[in-house]
Amino acid sequence: MTINYKNIGGFTKFINTKFIDDIIPTEEAALQPGTAPTDYIHNLTTVYLKEPKTNKYLVAESNGDLNANRDIPAQWEQFEIQQITGDGILKTGDKVALKSVAHQTYVVSEPNGQWYADRFQRQEWETFMIMQKIPGSATSGLKPKGSPILFMTDVLFRSVHSGIWKYLSAEQGGTTVSRSYGTTEGKIEFQIIPVNG
Repeated sequence: MTINYKNIGGFTKFINTKFIDDIIPTEEAALQPGTAPTDYIHNLTTVYLKEPKTNKYLVAESNGDLNANRDIPAQWEQFEIQQITGDGILKTGDKVALKSVAHQTYVVSEPNGQWYADRFQRQEWETFMIMQKIPGSATSGLKPKGSPILFMTDVLFRSVHSGIWKYLSAEQGGTTVSRSYGTTEGKIEFQIIPVNG
C-alpha cells in the first residue's frame, strides 16, 4: 500500500492509497475533468457546520447559546476544530473540541442535556468524539474508527463525559440539545464545510 500526501493550500490531498472502505483513486482518475483530489481535515481547521435536513448553520450566540438556525454563515458560524487525540488529520473516533472563532469560547454539553458555547477552558465537558457518516449511505451507517474525515460529508458529535454518551442534536426551531441513541439510526448529523473552500 502506497501513501502519498501532497499539501496544497493547507489541506492534505490524497492520492494512490486506500483507507478502510474508501474507493481507491488513482492519480490519473483524480485529474480527470469533473473530479478533484480529496480534502482531509487537519487539526485547528476552521469550519462551518450545517444541519443537512434544514440547511441551517450552527451558530455560537453572543450570550453563550448554541443554535442551529442561521441561513447564511458568517463569523459567528465559524468553529475551530481542535484535535485532542490523533495525528493531525481528523479521523472517525478522534476526540475533539469546538471553539467559536467569534467569541473564543468552547462548545460544552451540560448534564441537563443543553449545549452551549460559553466556556473559556477546554476540559472533559468540552470534549466530544467525532464520527463520520458513510457518504451516500441510505442509512445512518458510520465509517470505521480511524477513517479520515472528509470535507462536505456528515459528522456526528458525541459527548465523552462519563455516563453521558449523548449526541449534539438540532431541534425544531434551531435550539440544540443532547439526544441518546441506542443505534446509528436517527442521529442528527452536521455537514462539515471549509470556511475557505
